[in-house]
Amino acid sequence: MIIPPPKYVSPPSTWKSKLLLRAWSVLSCILIAALGGSIAAMKGVSGDFMIVLGLSLIVPFVWGIADGVCIYKRPGNRGIHPGAVVAIDLLIWLGLGFVTLLVGATGMASHPQRLVDDLYYRDGRYVGYRGDDDDDADIPELLALVDKIRGRGRAVVGFLAFLVITHFVIFVIGCSETHSRNRAPKTVYVVQPPTYANGQPQYQFLAAPGQYPQQQYYAPQQQQYYAPQQSFQPVPVQPSAAPGVEPKQEAQSQAQAGPERYS
Repeated sequence: MIIPPPKYVSPPSTWKSKLLLRAWSVLSCILIAALGGSIAAMKGVSGDFMIVLGLSLIVPFVWGIADGVCIYKRPGNRGIHPGAVVAIDLLIWLGLGFVTLLVGATGMASHPQRLVDDLYYRDGRYVGYRGDDDDDADIPELLALVDKIRGRGRAVVGFLAFLVITHFVIFVIGCSETHSRNRAPKTVYVVQPPTYANGQPQYQFLAAPGQYPQQQYYAPQQQQYYAPQQSFQPVPVQPSAAPGVEPKQEAQSQAQAGPERYS
């Protein structure tokens, strides 16, 4: 059985910090939406700003819940892949930073009078309509409304700033985890093929991390038997000498006896 390489697991201090930051991010989104909604619900206030504010809170809210659930439920408290964390949180803190500047510099915190429908700018100050009368003057109720918008608007800007810092810290943690993941030693598995009785050499198959090595089976080679080839060459046969007679004398006696046989 082939066991896949172990996944990168963050230290307990790291994943606990990420979980707390994700929880704070989700809570901040809820508080910002509640404060912005309370401003938009005021009588005489234009709620167009909630379109930009609400859209900017959807992504960090959903992303924070998704990563928090993964950290809490996955084995080893592993969240979403660090590469995805780096990419998404980078976009989040950059986008929220722009929204914070927009709201803080030109929105409800610095110029809350712009959100009140019954106020308009004249002679260097904001004045309100007094019913059907053409004369304009400062209306105490509208000025009190402006003060409420200013106070809650500053709270919205403050929570947005904390939200930007939160996602920037998570972005830095994601960069650190990605660096540690890339520097982790690569796990290589060696799989031995089956051994055969004919002494066939062994082969090793290497597999990169995250891949399963494929076993290749080699059929045993059939042994071939060859019959030994015998070579026949003429060999001169010498007559054996009689006991007690030298070979040379025996040859001479046979040469002399030869003519006598045919005489």
